[in-house]
Amino acid sequence: MTGGDSTQLYNPLFEADVRYSMQVVGGIMLAYFCILILSAVLLVFGLNVMIRGLMLPWMILFGTAIAFQLIYGLWLLGGYYIYIDTVLYTLILWCWMAYNIYCWLVVYSQYSVFMELQSANIELLWPSGFLMLD
Repeated sequence: MTGGDSTQLYNPLFEADVRYSMQVVGGIMLAYFCILILSAVLLVFGLNVMIRGLMLPWMILFGTAIAFQLIYGLWLLGGYYIYIDTVLYTLILWCWMAYNIYCWLVVYSQYSVFMELQSANIELLWPSGFLMLD
């Protein structure tokens, strides 16, 4: 991150300044992806032991990544729409985003199944129309 070319569209730190912003944004990206890996381990563990709370960090972090893909694609189209290769890169990015949305929905559906299985089934012992008088 201390040098190199950041002028190509396919670079993850496209148009980052080598002097300052590349180190800051690159450090944030590295920390984010390390935390995402840890949350993926928690996700697998949570699926094995059926604890839905361990699925939440991955769902939040991966949802953030999906939102970033959408915003980055809009930024590419808005800033560089005159180049046809940018439109192709954005289309590829959004296809990848659609796959990521599918993966997020799969995890969310399993989260919903766990929530349904772990919900308290409370049955009232008196009729619901019964009026209690003091």
